[in-house]
Amino acid sequence: MTQKNLNLPYDPLMQRQNDRNLPKKKKFSHRPEIQLSIEEGAILLRVWKNNNFSDFNSWIQVAKAQMNTEIYENSNEINKYGKKIFTCNLSLTFEQDPNLVMISNGFAHNKKDARKTAIEKIIIELIQNGEISRGLKNKDFLVEGSKQTEEMYEKAAVVKYEEESNQKKIHKLAKKMQELLKKDAFLEACEVLCQILMKKKPDWNEVYIIDPLFNNDE
Repeated sequence: MTQKNLNLPYDPLMQRQNDRNLPKKKKFSHRPEIQLSIEEGAILLRVWKNNNFSDFNSWIQVAKAQMNTEIYENSNEINKYGKKIFTCNLSLTFEQDPNLVMISNGFAHNKKDARKTAIEKIIIELIQNGEISRGLKNKDFLVEGSKQTEEMYEKAAVVKYEEESNQKKIHKLAKKMQELLKKDAFLEACEVLCQILMKKKPDWNEVYIIDPLFNNDE
């Protein structure tokens, strides 16, 4: 006859042994999805594009996705300048969602740019449908985006300053040219005109205005 001991004392060693015998459960990460606003999506695209989409390769690993590309030359299509056109067909699949397949294509005059165009299109679609959150760990790209914006404004300011400085030099040379023409120093005036044309593209309307030789109605 067997007795059932229903009130046995709790034995922690026995409990740990029983826990070891239980099948182990798979651990799943419950990382919250990162949603992007329209502005944040635009910044992400700009940052990744400026980095030649190297960040997208990291995104693919985090999202557990697989990207396949096929690039070929369109032998029957040549633009009006006689340059060849290449096509890149890109597909993106996901390990955790086999039913989700994303496709894009890109066209360019070389294989590298055709691939970049296809990648850019797929990223835009990922941002629009919210699937971009699959591979985003954080929003660190916003910091880099802010830095790139500052650099862009700094470069624009330098370009503007150089253009304004160049315009002042041209105006000064044009005034000097007029003074030389008033003194009938035509050879020296032509030399100054050459200096002006070295600083800007030829604009014969301006030459007509500043040069009495072309603006003499007498």
